[in-house]
Amino acid sequence: IVILARHENLIAVAHPVMSGAHHLGWVRVEMNRDAENTNLNSLVKRWVQFGLLATFVMSLVALTLAYRLTRGLNHLMHIAAEVQQGRHGLRADLGREDEIGVLARNLDSMLDTLDQQKSMLRSVIDSVPDLIFIKDTRSVYLGCNKEVERMLGHSENELVGKTDQDLFDATVAAQHLTLDRAVLESGESARYEEWLTYPDGSKILVDTLKTPFRAQDGTLLGIIGVSRDISERKKHEEHIRNLAFYDTLTKLPNRRLLLDRLGQVRSASKRSGRYAALMFIDLDNFKPLNDTHGHNVGDLLLIEVAQRISSCIREMDTVARFGGDEFIVMLGELTTDRTESLAQAGIVAEKIRLSLAEPYLLNTQAEGQSVIHRCTSSIGVVLFINHDASEDDIIKWADMAMYQAKQEGRNRVHFFGP
Repeated sequence: IVILARHENLIAVAHPVMSGAHHLGWVRVEMNRDAENTNLNSLVKRWVQFGLLATFVMSLVALTLAYRLTRGLNHLMHIAAEVQQGRHGLRADLGREDEIGVLARNLDSMLDTLDQQKSMLRSVIDSVPDLIFIKDTRSVYLGCNKEVERMLGHSENELVGKTDQDLFDATVAAQHLTLDRAVLESGESARYEEWLTYPDGSKILVDTLKTPFRAQDGTLLGIIGVSRDISERKKHEEHIRNLAFYDTLTKLPNRRLLLDRLGQVRSASKRSGRYAALMFIDLDNFKPLNDTHGHNVGDLLLIEVAQRISSCIREMDTVARFGGDEFIVMLGELTTDRTESLAQAGIVAEKIRLSLAEPYLLNTQAEGQSVIHRCTSSIGVVLFINHDASEDDIIKWADMAMYQAKQEGRNRVHFFGP
């Protein structure tokens, strides 16, 4: 602020606060209280008060911008340093009893309040367990919170000015850059999940939201990102899914998941013209084991049965626990020839029958005893193709074939149909 005064008794002294496009200062004016210069002195005071008000407003603007755009913007960092230097000059005027002293004390109080609010907001951001970061339009980091520092193993000062290429491997960095560009070009938020690795080797699955931020005039300034740890949530979701679709004892698919996969196999059969087969397996000598040694030993047998059946089929096939001591095996993508497909299904069914007929050694750790048990199986097999029958019909036919195997003497395989 430059004060031009034509009166020889007016002295103006300005302390610089900010440099650059604007220059602010504190004005100390000494005036002769001469009666003939009253009007001129009054005019000068008004200009001084206006200058102080302008200084206050522009200081607030500079501090606010410095906070919002973070320490990564070098020119605003320079302004913040200049403002701090100006505050040192401000303290020299705090003890004055005139109008300048009053304004100086008011401005100093307001700046203290602004610093407190800034410090409180920073504390809130650092206390959030989410990862919060800011990038400019070139995907250069401008700032972050404490959780990002912990995850990357770098302080905020070390992070500012770097890009993802400096912090992550090439694949992850390229993915981040692609998403950053999509957000900047579209002006819309993007959300995705990714795995992050901490310096100690621990990994977390995060849900990341990136959103653009702009100046008041609409100018795009960069991206604000927030990443939330969803590892535990995913574990709970997986647990719920397992309860819904898998048998808790054998870990095999349950009836609900079996029906879903049976529908998929039927659709695949329609497209490929290949046959598929479904086997209904029932244990022949399971109830006496439960009655004699208890359900805990029976559970050990069921777990062993599940493992033996699974070892007899391909990875693309499905084995499920249908209920109790009943199991179902589904073979997909056999051949387009019925006779050949029957032969393939028969080979697998016989392999399962022989495996289940082997003796079982069941060790009960709680009771410290071992139980040797023999348990054969009766297996019913049905061949199907396309959408000739519903899921329920296919299972019913395989069940009927299984009961026919029991009637024929058990421990055998029986095919449904002519």
